[in-house]
Amino acid sequence: MYTYAPRVLLRSRTLAVLTVAVALVAPLSVAGAAHADKQPPQPLVQPMSKSAAANALSRAKALWTNPTSAREVTARHDTDVTMVLRDLSRALPTLTGDDHTTAARILARPTDGAADQYGDGYSVPEATPVCGPDVCVHYVTSTADAATPAQVTLTLNTMEHVYTTETGTGAGQMGFRKPLSDGSKGGDGRLDVYLADVGAEGYYGYCSTDPTLAPGIHQSAYCVLDNDFRSGQFGGALPVNSLDVTAAHEFFHAVQFSYDFTEDTWFMEGTAVWMEDQVYDSINDYLQYAPFSAIGEPRVPVDYAGEFERYGAFLFWKFLSEKTHDNNIIRDIWTAADGSRFSTQAVRAVLAARGLSWTTYFANFGAWNTLPGNSYQERALYPAVKWWQQVTLTKSHRASGLKTVTLRHLSNASMRIFPSKGLTSRAKLRITVNGPGLTLGTAATIQVRRGNGKVEIWKINLNSAGNGTATVAFPPKQVRAVAVVLTNSSPTMTSCGTDPNYVYSCAGRAVYDSDKFTIRANLL
Repeated sequence: MYTYAPRVLLRSRTLAVLTVAVALVAPLSVAGAAHADKQPPQPLVQPMSKSAAANALSRAKALWTNPTSAREVTARHDTDVTMVLRDLSRALPTLTGDDHTTAARILARPTDGAADQYGDGYSVPEATPVCGPDVCVHYVTSTADAATPAQVTLTLNTMEHVYTTETGTGAGQMGFRKPLSDGSKGGDGRLDVYLADVGAEGYYGYCSTDPTLAPGIHQSAYCVLDNDFRSGQFGGALPVNSLDVTAAHEFFHAVQFSYDFTEDTWFMEGTAVWMEDQVYDSINDYLQYAPFSAIGEPRVPVDYAGEFERYGAFLFWKFLSEKTHDNNIIRDIWTAADGSRFSTQAVRAVLAARGLSWTTYFANFGAWNTLPGNSYQERALYPAVKWWQQVTLTKSHRASGLKTVTLRHLSNASMRIFPSKGLTSRAKLRITVNGPGLTLGTAATIQVRRGNGKVEIWKINLNSAGNGTATVAFPPKQVRAVAVVLTNSSPTMTSCGTDPNYVYSCAGRAVYDSDKFTIRANLL
């Protein structure tokens, strides 16, 4: 992945001071699945069409087209290196002639030298690699790619720590699959990490597969990280912090490749950003993507693989792990995605195994994103809620009027209603919702936000046509506001594999992508 982007200040974790008492629709009780050491049989990679393969090659060639500075590369729309190279790996069997040769050179390792002329090949022989139990660090001692002995040692120690934390099975370790052995490439089967001046091109680092791919979805990986992470190339960030989060993020891509390297972009990038926060909780580099999450963009489909939204998807995975109090749920989802399931199918399968409804869960996600204070760990550091509508009801302005919103798949819209101080203690509020039928993934959630800071949450009971009402007490001395969250939770996709840009889940098209809701709030 890692692309240079304007960064927020790196801040230590701050505990929220507000207390929110929340009654969810149903208690969340989960049981983690046992960790599987053995992989299932290798499903084959579906071949790319010629047009999709040409598009993948074009995007990959653009990564290294005359970059003169990090600023110039950052200004380009598509600089997501790991995913671009992943797509190119998938395209390689379809490409022929000069296009195949070019693609293989782009995918070559830095130690391939001139054969890596489209990437970051070393122009001098490498020094003797420095290796640990699981990782070998490759480097050179001259040219712009040179790394100091101290940086080599620091990188090795960091990568070994990340490797153990993400794949180990001891206390405090996460038990994900280890990256696959690459045989003798790089010297032996350990994970190879190459240091190069990729910061000059605007990148923190990336992981890729070798151009001689096996036909299955389980792939080995090698990684390239910047050779010094000097602050001047990375927006002033501390070099050790940049190394830490990049190592945690990129190594998890190597882990993902052992499950299914063809998986959906929002799934791969969102869980990789989630992993940064798991391994290095105090750095909080991921906050730079919070404005592009479902808090900052609630009406954007959560599986949208936009330039920064793919990273902002961390919020969905953070919600899953925090609300179930079980980080193993992300591992279980990756296990479920190994094979024919795409991302949202895997999520639904794992939730169902825990007795949880997808629609209820996604509606809770939408509601949780509007809560104040400590709904998430570090919620106080996140952006403000983006309300679709806000209205204050008074004795003379007793109704909101009919409000209409069209929701795309996997998105939410929120309305907040305030009582004026002039209302009596017997005031009541009626909410009327008309939405699509329940089979389309429709839901509506209501929150009563009390003056003492407590929040009560429940579903509005909708009939099969998607219509329903709810009435709540609305005295201004006890109720600060009432919020309603409208939800299109539909994950149903069609035409999977036909979108060469992998914009949404399964590289397909959402079936229910224009669900219209109306809502009215009025005093009784």
